[in-house]
Amino acid sequence: MQNIEEPDRTQIFSRQVTDFLTVAAEFCRLLEKSEDIPFIHFIEITHRILPLLYIKGCLLPDVELIADTTGEGRITEEGYEKMYAALQQKFNKHGNFWETSNPISEINEDIVKADIPELLTDIYQDMKDFTQIYQAGSAEEKQNIIFECKMQHEEQWGRKSVGLIRALHYLIYFKPDIRKARKPDITDIA
Repeated sequence: MQNIEEPDRTQIFSRQVTDFLTVAAEFCRLLEKSEDIPFIHFIEITHRILPLLYIKGCLLPDVELIADTTGEGRITEEGYEKMYAALQQKFNKHGNFWETSNPISEINEDIVKADIPELLTDIYQDMKDFTQIYQAGSAEEKQNIIFECKMQHEEQWGRKSVGLIRALHYLIYFKPDIRKARKPDITDIA
């Protein structure tokens, strides 16, 4: 049995983690360059990368939390607000969709208005924290951020990404003004 004070190097440097790191970093770069990308291209690329991010999050290994190791590199409130404002401007009138908190409940749950820029920024925050801490942290910090990211996937950003995939799918394929603007052959700007 492994001592939980020692990191599991086979897990923290596994292919599943490095694949996730690659996609998470790509997602962050996409959002950071969002102001330079035309809206239709941005939502199409985001619509493509979110399912990959979700799948790679599902494949993160189960690791134990190692006590007393926190990584440096957390996104600041100012960084969060700046990203949110840029995405809010990008989505303009297309920034909301309706969702339910529990889609499999037998009880009629409340339907709430969801904010696409806010959900994207929430996921960005988790991915940016992951990439910064994983890239600069010790083995213990890497293991802790994997643990945290897997837990957040199960409880928060996984659900948010699924809702966003659905909302972006609707925008791309069923919103008349956006559908008209689509070009059949886009190039990947990310």
